[in-house]
Parts: sequence; structure tokens; C-alpha cells
Amino acid sequence: MDIKKRIFEAQDIKYRDFQLKLTPGLTAEYMIGVRTPELKKIAGELIKDGSADSFIAELPHRYFEENQIHAFILSEMKDYERLTGELERFLPCIDNWATCDQLRPKIFRKHTDDVYQKIKQWINSDHTYTIRFGLGMLMAYFLDEKFTPEQHELAVNIVSDEYYVNMMRAWYFATALAKQYDDTAAIFESRRLDRWTHNKSIQKARESFRVSDEHKAFLSTLKVTGNKPENRFRTVNLSRKQVTDIYRKYMKKDFPKDELKPLPMILKSLDDGIYSCIGLECDGKICGYAYFVCLGTYTLLDYFAVIPEKRGIGYGSEFLRLLSDFFSRYSMVLVESENPEYAEDEDDRIKRLRRIDFYIRNGFRDTGARALLFGVRYVLLEPEISVHHDIKEICSAYLGHYRAVLPEKMFAENVAVE
Repeated sequence: MDIKKRIFEAQDIKYRDFQLKLTPGLTAEYMIGVRTPELKKIAGELIKDGSADSFIAELPHRYFEENQIHAFILSEMKDYERLTGELERFLPCIDNWATCDQLRPKIFRKHTDDVYQKIKQWINSDHTYTIRFGLGMLMAYFLDEKFTPEQHELAVNIVSDEYYVNMMRAWYFATALAKQYDDTAAIFESRRLDRWTHNKSIQKARESFRVSDEHKAFLSTLKVTGNKPENRFRTVNLSRKQVTDIYRKYMKKDFPKDELKPLPMILKSLDDGIYSCIGLECDGKICGYAYFVCLGTYTLLDYFAVIPEKRGIGYGSEFLRLLSDFFSRYSMVLVESENPEYAEDEDDRIKRLRRIDFYIRNGFRDTGARALLFGVRYVLLEPEISVHHDIKEICSAYLGHYRAVLPEKMFAENVAVE
């Protein structure tokens, strides 16, 4: 079958123009204009005549309709192991909400334990529609007999500015209010969601025929009003006790032993005023920490981490955003990140690249300066919001920092810049 020819034979220009209005980001260049029932029919024909395999092997597709057909084929796939592999190939190619939401594999009902673990991975993705797909699967397969109150935490803990992520979060919670009201209403009573998602969820629940009038009336009292949006996050200066608790509970696991300073040294630096220990507080709980060595108008990030259960869902990005006020107090802010060119193996290289990419995605730049510290080679980064310093200035400040905090002999033997 000539698939493109088959699709174009069913083209409806007026329908294409209508569909384009519903799918922002797509243009007429990449949309043919074919109604969903016809696309499902084509998918069925491909499955029946055995040509579906060759079709889904070709990625990425050019047209929206090809992606829709691909989604329909995967939704009918009966080999679970093969399906999960095909999803990993296809999900990064999805560029719109419609294709994302059409993808609903029927076989998932027979493999819910494994699917639940996959959902945890999907919602931790950096890709908007992979996150949305994960939430959609949580809504589709885990709000009935497979429901557990703990699963709500997966949706609560997502931090995103993406409209199509937060709209799916709202859809998930509105559906949960219809199916699992008591466990879900508690989230709204304690206002654990950002204002937009909180209010949108309530709006969608009140529009639903599945939510009782009594529940709708109560939900209407929970709407967050006012012009100033609520912010679940803030930075706080950590006390000695909090620093001690974080060290014992998290830092010993978060950092290799040879990179971790003794707790007494950290506490002394804090007492001496050359160390700033800042926490990320979310809903009253410390979810991350950032420790800086501060010398005059210069500061160096010493440790930065989000607690394990909050990683991969945007908390680190939010933390760096909130730290911009702290950064503005200094004429130079530097971050060390291990140089991927000197990685031990490919896995280590990818991990180092991802760490650098995290900082760059969150407003930092590679200064071009390189450092060698106790045998480890680093890339030096600084925030884009600061004045861009040249390599000579950065190297001078970096050496001055370690010269001030290390014994002379140790400094001479273990610190260098490139």
C-alpha cells in the first residue's frame, strides 16, 4: 500500500484548516487534513495486510496524520515487550497533544504493575508530550480498581511551565475527583497544587456530569482567588541543625566520600560567615539544598542537590530560578561541573553532559575556563544574568578562592586552571 497516497485520497482541506486551529504549533505544511475515523481505518488496513511493521519502523514521520496512524497501530499492539520498545522510539517524536492523547495501548491493562513503573519514568522526562502521555496513562488505568492514594503524588510533584503538561494534570485531578473523591479532595483542601492547575482542575470537575452537585458546591469554595499567584516554593537560610540533619540524611549518599567535606568543617565555615547554606522549601518541607563558599564579592557553588524523591520533576530548575536573587548579590558566581572530555566511560560521559546541559538549560553559560582540582577536571560555568567575565578574570578568581581556603602546599599541588 502506498500509505501517503492513501492518506491524501481522504484529504479534506476545510477539515485540515479546522484541525490546525485546535493544534497550536502545527502548520499546513505538516498536516494533510483527514478525519480520525478514516485514519483508524487506514491503521487497521496496515495491521491486517502486515505492512504496519514497516510503517512504524520509519521515524520520524513528516505528517501529523502519519503520527496519528502510528499511535493507532501501537494502541492495538498485543506484544507488550515489543510495544514498550516502540514507545521509547515514538514518544520523543510526538509534537502535539492530539497524537499524544490518541495513544492508548489496550495491552496495558494486562501489565499494570510494569506500566506503573514506566509511568514514573515518563513523567520524569524533559519532553512535554512524554510527560503528558505518562499522566494520561495514570488517568486511564489507575483511577479505578488499581487506584492507590500514593499515586496522586506523581502528579502533584510535577513542576512545569508547559501548558499541555499542566492541562493534563488538571484533567487527571478532575477525573480523580469524579472517581476517587475523598482521597483527591484532600489535595485541594491543603492546596498542594500550583494556582493554575488547582483552579483548572476544579473548573473541569464542576463541568463534569460524574461529580455530584454537593461535591461541586464544596469544590467551588476551594478556588484560589486573588491577583497574585501562589508559589509553593521559596528559598530559606538553613540553620546549623538543618545543615547537620541534611548532611547525615542526604549528603553522605548524594556525594562520593572523597568529595564530601567533614561536617565540622562545613559548620565552622558557616559560623565564620564564608559559607551560605540555602534550602529549597516546598510546602513547608526542605526539598533541596545549595551550599556556597562566599569570599567578598565572589561565590562558588560547593554542593547542589535535590532530595532523591523529588528529582527529575523540575525541582532543581525551580531552585536555580529562585537562587537568582542570591546570585545578584555577587559580582561573580561560578559553578564547577565535571568535564565530559575526561569521563571514565560512555555512561559517565553522558551523565556529565546531562549535568552541564541542566545548568545551561537553566540560565548558565560555559565560560570556556577549565580547572583541575585534586585530580578532577572541571568545566566552569556562570549565570547568564551576571556580567560575562573573560577567562582570565574567571581563572584568577577561581585560583584566589582556593588559595584562600586551602593550605599553601595543598593548593600548589592540587589546583590549576586551563
